[in-house]
Amino acid sequence: MKSNIYKSVLNDRFFNFINFKQEQGYKYEGEISEIRLFDNFLLKENYNKQVLSREIVNLYIISIKDKALKTRHNNFSVLKEFSIYLKMFEAKSYKIIKNIFRNPPREKSYIFSEKEISLLLKSFRCHKKNGDLSSITNYTILGLLTFTGIRIQECLNFNINQWDSENRLLFIKNGKFRKDRLIPLDKSVNDKLKDFHKIRLKYKSIDKDEPLFINSKMKRVKQATFRKFFNKKLQELKISNNGFNCRNPIVHSLRHSFAVSTLLNWVKTGKDINEMLPYLSTYMGHVSMESTQIYLQSVKELDEIEYKRFYQTFKKNI
Repeated sequence: MKSNIYKSVLNDRFFNFINFKQEQGYKYEGEISEIRLFDNFLLKENYNKQVLSREIVNLYIISIKDKALKTRHNNFSVLKEFSIYLKMFEAKSYKIIKNIFRNPPREKSYIFSEKEISLLLKSFRCHKKNGDLSSITNYTILGLLTFTGIRIQECLNFNINQWDSENRLLFIKNGKFRKDRLIPLDKSVNDKLKDFHKIRLKYKSIDKDEPLFINSKMKRVKQATFRKFFNKKLQELKISNNGFNCRNPIVHSLRHSFAVSTLLNWVKTGKDINEMLPYLSTYMGHVSMESTQIYLQSVKELDEIEYKRFYQTFKKNI
């Protein structure tokens, strides 16, 4: 990223602010567009001060008033963070205390049932029988996503040297928020990875720094490709929200389903959720406990549903 992508009087400050956030571990990629939006606004207004003023912030609020609530919230959230940053260097700069645009209520995530997980595994397994590498790879990716709860991009980013088959560990390097973490594997999951590893060897010799999951063209599997195949299977199996007050199922729903299943197991075995939640937060790679607490509402709603452990389903259907 170069500082000349910003054109206003605060161009260097914007550039340094983005670097500052990224050095803290935030990817801060989508936020760049929000900063550029404000940068263009300053240009349009012929703003020439090296600090933020209350007046220019108020004018910006007016300029985005017709946008969707979520868009306004996102625009102003980044500006708020920038104002805090700038205040550290310029005492006279105006500091935004709070976001005046509330974030719209978060739509509930879809939680897969035990039956739906079984159907997905069976469908992917049947497709696997075609014998091509892509089908076998997709099947293995689905199993790993379902029974570890890792993010899809974390899964696809794995290289061979990030899997310790002997100690049953996966090393996630530079995941979301640039966090590294270790993922312990159930023996059955690790065994399935070993099976996949043997098949993969038949197609391409393996260097330790090569991708673990490759397609028929011997290239790393792309997220868009897997999502397309996954969504196709959802349609074939007629798995949807069926009018319930939640999002339609997507690949990321596997992660939510894993987290909720884990919490439900803790509830049913008498464990204290308040004590266990930090463990789940660390395992999931969340940057804060707030991100983990969103699963608690789903647990409250599903607590009376007979919901067996995912690993039991795994042993029956893999």
